[in-house]
Amino acid sequence: MKQTKHIIAALFLTVLLATQQATANYELPNQQNQIETATFLYDFTAFVNGQQLQIDFDSVITNEIEVELYDVTGKKITAKKIASDNSTSKIIDLDQPLKKGLYILKIKINNKVVAKKVQT
Repeated sequence: MKQTKHIIAALFLTVLLATQQATANYELPNQQNQIETATFLYDFTAFVNGQQLQIDFDSVITNEIEVELYDVTGKKITAKKIASDNSTSKIIDLDQPLKKGLYILKIKINNKVVAKKVQT
């Protein structure tokens, strides 16, 4: 059972890390059930500062942002929706400080999703 959990966690991490490049292409179904390619247009960096997760975008975000943070086992640490405030930096308060390690940050803007690694 423990080995199965590690395999599932490794697969989850592999899928998320495969999408970590902010300029990667994503396939979305259109109205005619065909596939079209969309590009995640926002590049960003993220880091943990105490009990806060800071995300710095390369340009102003004018839409709502959905943020999810996972540990390497796939456990969701936090999920937040952030309203647009026309800034390039977003601060997310965490319920508790994160242990040192690797985390996966998943961001959704305009139905486009990207994931990046965050090291603490």
